[in-house]
Amino acid sequence: MRACTKCGALVSLTPDGVATCCCVGGPAMTAPNNPTPDPITDADIDMLLRLLTDKLPPWSESPSTFYALIERVRQQTATIASLTAERDAAREELSKRIEYPIISRVELVRQIKAAASNSHADIGKQLQSYFSSLLSEAYRSNKLLSERIAVLEGENGKLRSIISESASACGAYVSPECSIEFMSELPKEIALVTRRARSLEDK
Repeated sequence: MRACTKCGALVSLTPDGVATCCCVGGPAMTAPNNPTPDPITDADIDMLLRLLTDKLPPWSESPSTFYALIERVRQQTATIASLTAERDAAREELSKRIEYPIISRVELVRQIKAAASNSHADIGKQLQSYFSSLLSEAYRSNKLLSERIAVLEGENGKLRSIISESASACGAYVSPECSIEFMSELPKEIALVTRRARSLEDK
């Protein structure tokens, strides 16, 4: 199967490897479900935005880039889910540390001996300082995870908006919060709406 460069519809290959779409006999190219699409760059995203500004559906000018955009959103959504799970687990661990400081018996004995070696040391303050450093590291790690998730969610929001506006350009409404499962069907939906519009124009 190949995706038409004009309307994005999936077209079957003939035995000699040729794929011709019924829309205007347009040539077809790599299918959108290619498991290893070329990575999309910031320049690609800028190009898609320029096409939208010029009222040109991105998939008609650069379908491979548009499909790579969908794949990038798909991958980043999975990354966000993974990082969010990691952050939530870290938060749960952090709450446990606050209530019940987690420290091995060997490490506890070592800390007590280290504090006791100083005749003027307050063992309680020494241990409190040690536990504070543990919590500080946990907080820092959690903060970094939250920042990473925020960056990804921000970029994903921008990319989803491009996809939504691209679909709207041919009359297919897709909200920026649309599901990843639906995104995989988006090229087919775009092709269907485009064909319907053309059939109405012919009438």
